Amino acid sequence: MGDTLSTDSSGSIRGLVRLEGGPAQICGTVNLRDLGHALISQEKIKIRHLDGYEHYEPVVTAGALGESEASGESALSVFRWSGRTKIAE
Repeated sequence: MGDTLSTDSSGSIRGLVRLEGGPAQICGTVNLRDLGHALISQEKIKIRHLDGYEHYEPVVTAGALGESEASGESALSVFRWSGRTKIAE
């Protein structure tokens, strides 16, 4: 399997995605396999960071609609930061 986006048998996203917004340490192109404490689904990515969780939701892009497939390129799924929650003690 390459480093592009894929889903496992449960439908969870695995691979490279683009994270927009949120903390500078985890924005940009990231490999979800490298995030140790993350909850990942088709609807949301929740990443443990410092004393809380950063929440990201999917953004519909041209690549998500299949236009990049016609050009032979593999587009990354984009998730935009939607908020932060604190870890309950």
